Amino acid sequence: MRISLNDVDIEIKNSNTDFTDYWMSTVFKSTDQVLADVNNDYLLSLKQQYDAAWNKLRSLLDTVNELIVKHQLDNSLIYRIENTPSTRFLELTHEQWAAFSSEALEKHNKNIYNPDTNEIYHLLNNDLKNKNTSTDHINNMVHTLEFIYRHSAIHNIRLSSVNFVYNDYKVKPGDTIFGHDSLVVPFMDIGRPQYEKWSISGHVSHNEISNYDRITNYIDFYFCAPSRIVPNQQYIEQCKTEDVPAWGNVLSIGTAKYHNFDDVGYLFVNALTTDNSLGIKK
Repeated sequence: MRISLNDVDIEIKNSNTDFTDYWMSTVFKSTDQVLADVNNDYLLSLKQQYDAAWNKLRSLLDTVNELIVKHQLDNSLIYRIENTPSTRFLELTHEQWAAFSSEALEKHNKNIYNPDTNEIYHLLNNDLKNKNTSTDHINNMVHTLEFIYRHSAIHNIRLSSVNFVYNDYKVKPGDTIFGHDSLVVPFMDIGRPQYEKWSISGHVSHNEISNYDRITNYIDFYFCAPSRIVPNQQYIEQCKTEDVPAWGNVLSIGTAKYHNFDDVGYLFVNALTTDNSLGIKK
């Protein structure tokens, strides 16, 4: 399965559960592609954050490069600038900033510190001070972009042509996971899921608890790396004591097939426009 934004597709590895099999057969019952509705204002806001962070980083790198040329410094100090801030570009930019800053400032480490680099550091930053910035802001802006790639998500994606019949499938504890995943079904019941209720009150049996009784045509897509956690042992023991099944905190559909999950965020955020089209493909 793939989730698509404009002309970018992200491949998803389906979760190996009965629920995911049911979900796939329902969503793709009569078609191999389903268009989705999403809050475009949110996507525009995400694009604006991304554009602002990238423009600030690119402008700072341009300014630093101009100063390096102006002061006739070594060309090896010049930052390479790409058309878009790929994850590899951010990695290399941060490596270059870190190496330069370490040589300039790590006076306690004789194997790294270089007084000539320290002189260059102060030369550049004295000029940058007049522009209310510094070379250290390179680090800040790299991490700002990486944070956007790593921690953004698209919530309440509605598959408008899909209809889930109430009670057509009964979600089981084995369909859920402990942790996070890329493509998930949001909790739409009235009440709280069991693990959340236990986390705030210590209860694993309570009238407020409901565990995905209502499956809707909404999905959430997270850019962050999926993870599995070991549930709190007290939670597991209390479920055993009260003779109730232990439910995971997430109802997963699948996981994005990427080694570096920052790439998922980069590909999606970089694909954003003022008029976005979102969908899923079998």
